Amino acid sequence: MTGHTKGQGAGWIEFAGIFFLVAGAFNIIAGVSGLLKGEFFDESRLLLLHIQDWSILWLVLGAVQLAAGITVLMRLRGARVPAIVLAVIGMLVWFVIWSVSPFWGLAMMIVYGVIIYALTAYAEYFQ
Repeated sequence: MTGHTKGQGAGWIEFAGIFFLVAGAFNIIAGVSGLLKGEFFDESRLLLLHIQDWSILWLVLGAVQLAAGITVLMRLRGARVPAIVLAVIGMLVWFVIWSVSPFWGLAMMIVYGVIIYALTAYAEYFQ
């Protein structure tokens, strides 16, 4: 593969990396707000676990996503597949918790969908 640096695909990869950083930051914010102020979420609508458990999951997911965003921006070939898997996991987490925060869940699932598209459609831009 050639090391593409210009073109529409390169922009999509940078977009995906930045969105991963944003998603990671949003998940960390959700985790902290769930731990410090659980009433921000409607815990009565949870199907699985308690809000504290989800908050810890969001904190871990957010930290790993920050690292994934950096590796995507570096265009490391070995980071692409784990980043796709991480985006799918993030999408599933927000799908399961959808009833607690519908708007936030929808926004995050759209973010993950765009990340997955960029990482799959423009794979040739990774080293």
